[in-house]
Amino acid sequence: MKATHVLLLIPSLLISLSVLQDRNTVTSAALEVEKQLERIPSYCAEGEGGTNVHTQRSQFKEMNLFKAGMDGYHSFRKPAIVSTKRGTLLAFCEGRKNSSKDYGHIDIVYKRSTNNGTSWSPLKVLFSKERGTCVNPTAVADMMNGRVCILMSYNDEKHAQYAISGKYEAIEKWGERRVFLNWSDDDGLTWNNLYDVTKELLPRNYTWDAIGPGAGIQLRHGPKAGRLIIPALGRNLYSDNHGLSWQSQPIRSGTSEGTIMQLCNGDLLRNDRGSSGAFKARRRRQISISSNNGNSWSSWRSSEDLLDPLCQASLLRFNNSYPQRLIFINPATTLTGLTNRKKMRVKVSYDDGVTWPVERTLDANNGGYSSLAKTENAQIASLQEARENNNTAFTIKFRRFNLPWILNGEPEPVQ
Repeated sequence: MKATHVLLLIPSLLISLSVLQDRNTVTSAALEVEKQLERIPSYCAEGEGGTNVHTQRSQFKEMNLFKAGMDGYHSFRKPAIVSTKRGTLLAFCEGRKNSSKDYGHIDIVYKRSTNNGTSWSPLKVLFSKERGTCVNPTAVADMMNGRVCILMSYNDEKHAQYAISGKYEAIEKWGERRVFLNWSDDDGLTWNNLYDVTKELLPRNYTWDAIGPGAGIQLRHGPKAGRLIIPALGRNLYSDNHGLSWQSQPIRSGTSEGTIMQLCNGDLLRNDRGSSGAFKARRRRQISISSNNGNSWSSWRSSEDLLDPLCQASLLRFNNSYPQRLIFINPATTLTGLTNRKKMRVKVSYDDGVTWPVERTLDANNGGYSSLAKTENAQIASLQEARENNNTAFTIKFRRFNLPWILNGEPEPVQ
């Protein structure tokens, strides 16, 4: 009964009851309401009573994981982090060779950690193609067989999203922006060959495209349990065979750079950046829900609690046990533009994203794109962009913290 779409269902059912004249009919209808609510599953544990999490030891660690100017790269942007079945952390991002711009020579690079982010491997290159633009790493870990899949966007060195006189032509034809796939079965030690999956995953009416960026999910519950899902522009990309092949499902238009989550009742939730019209003007995260495994989606609605400076954000299912928690992170402001991406905050929801009563600031003066994962020792691993050198370069910061740190001594708001 705590599920989000239950709240949407109740008003329409009450309206139906109000127009019934016969008392017996009303009674029958009320029983039918109860039966409908009972049929809605909950895959999160029920419970009651407070917790003592706020009394436990607070832990916080911060480091520059991909430092601007290091390893032959001017800047690093658009992070993605996943925790594998074996507990290895894999951190990906864009390595921008010559500038912080969205075009030009950009590689996908990564590092590994086998001790929950205490130390990391040297930087390695995953995707580099003839000085082309390899971007938007979006990874997902298969917790059934241990595979890690990553989808990425690519265009050649002659093209950019917009024409730039004397340098780049605009991407105007299908296939000038492509989709690539890779996977690893040994926690990122080695990778399979790159696969061009543009034909399968890029709709024929698309020219510009963007995967993620960030992290996907694996469904834990319901008839599609085990499915891998990666969000992309205007659609979700999914695999039902552990990443060997992928398909596409459209979502409603008007947004971009989404993150996806499975709710306690099995529904899917997209939490997106507004990208056009009223969605863009509202400066709030846009929410849409699917109750049929992504085949159709509700209209977008604005989340009043989640401010949106028109920037990517991240969402993480921390636990299904009582009290169930979602973790969200983004620059919590409505001021747009790169230099206004600040007030980086982490928030906690106990009702599947309906409300966000707990928050703590990670960085008041800097922020940007992000990604979240849960470590093997039950902490939150996060990657976040940080501007440097008078906002001309970007570093990716790694932060690891636990629930007591977020709560900062305050009890959790659960009964």
